Amino acid sequence: MLWIVLAALTAAVVYGLSQPLMRADDGASPDAAADAAVYKDQLAEIDADRARGLIGNEEADAARAEVARRLLQHSEAMANATVKAPQEKSWSGFERGLLIVPLGAMALYVWLGSPHIPSQPLAARAPPPAANAGIDDLIKRVEAQLKTTPDDGRGWEVIAPIYLKMKRYDSAAYAFSQSIRLNGETSQRLMGFAEADMLGNQGIVSDAVKSAAQRIITIDPNRIEPKIWLALGKEQGGDVTGAIADYKSLLAAATPDAPWREALENQIKRLKHMAVGDAATPTLPPAPVTPVPAETKPSASTSADPPPAPASPEDIARMAPAEQQKMIAGMVDKLAARLKDNANDLGGWQRLIRAYQVMGRTDDAIGALATARKQFASDASALTEINGLAASLGLN
Repeated sequence: MLWIVLAALTAAVVYGLSQPLMRADDGASPDAAADAAVYKDQLAEIDADRARGLIGNEEADAARAEVARRLLQHSEAMANATVKAPQEKSWSGFERGLLIVPLGAMALYVWLGSPHIPSQPLAARAPPPAANAGIDDLIKRVEAQLKTTPDDGRGWEVIAPIYLKMKRYDSAAYAFSQSIRLNGETSQRLMGFAEADMLGNQGIVSDAVKSAAQRIITIDPNRIEPKIWLALGKEQGGDVTGAIADYKSLLAAATPDAPWREALENQIKRLKHMAVGDAATPTLPPAPVTPVPAETKPSASTSADPPPAPASPEDIARMAPAEQQKMIAGMVDKLAARLKDNANDLGGWQRLIRAYQVMGRTDDAIGALATARKQFASDASALTEINGLAASLGLN
C-alpha cells in the first residue's frame, strides 16, 4: 500500500509540474479577444456617427471598410499561428530533465536505499548503552584471545581488574595470578589478587593472601593494607594476642589524621573484650581498608546435626576464638552434607573448597575439588571457574 500511495503522489506532482511546459504554444496574443472587441466597437461607433449626421455615407462606408480590413487581417494572423504551433513545438532540455527526475530518483533509491529491510519499532532500533556494550565486547574478545594464547600476559593484565569490578572474584583472582606469573610481581598486581581472593572467600584471609601481603610489604613497605590483612589473619586463626599486638604497632606508626586510626582502635577494644570474655560488648566495625568485614564467614544451609549458627555476624564476633572455630566447622559440615543432595550447586562447591583450605584441611579441599571437577566435567564454563579457584588456592 505504501508503494502505491508514493507512486500516485509522485505521478500527480510530475503531471502538475509538467503540464505548463508540455502545452503547445499557439502563438496568439493573450489580448486577441480584446482586439476583436475593439474593432467591433469601432464599427458600432461609425454607424452611430452616421446616424447622428456627423459623417456622410461615403465616409462611413470607407471607415467601415478599413475597420473590416484590419479585423480580417487580425483573424488570419490568429488562424495561421494556431495551425503552425503544433508543428513547430519541440521539447527543451529542461523539460526532458524534469521528466527524468522521478525516474532517476527511483533508480537512485533502489541502488543506495534498503527497501528490503522490514520495518521496526522505535524501541527495537535504539542502540544499547555504549558503556555496557563496550565492556561486554571487550571481555568477550579478551577471553577468546586468552583461550588461544593463554600465555598472553597483556590479556590477563587487562581482564583481571574488569573481573574484580564486575564482582567475578574467582575469575579475578585467577587472572591476577596469571598476570603475576607472566608479567612479574608488582604491588598493584599482588594487591588485586589479595583483594579478589578475600572478597571471593567472604573476608577470610587465606594462606595465599598472607603470602601476597608479605610480598607486597617487601616491595612497598609503606602499604598499610597488607599489614592489616596479616593482623586480620591472626585474628581469624585464633591468635587474638598477636592480632592486638599488630594493630597496636600499626597505630603507633600511624599519623594522627590517618583515616583508619579510629577503626583500628575500635578493633583493639573489641579483641581485648573478647580476650577477657566480655560477651556483652557490642561489635565495632572493622577497619575500612579491609575489603570485607573480618567477621564474615562462609555461609551454609541448615542441618540438624551441628549446633545452630548464631543469628548474625555480631554474635559470631562476640564468641571466643575456640567457639568461632567450632561454629565454622559446623557450618562447613552442613555445607558438605547439603552438596551431597544438591551436587549441581557450583557456588556451594567453591565455598566448600575455600573453607577446607582456610581451615587447614587440605586433603578434604583436594577431595572436594576432585568431586566438583567430576560433577561439572561437561560444563566448560564451570570448570574454568573451578580451575581458577584451585589455582588461587594453590591446589593445582
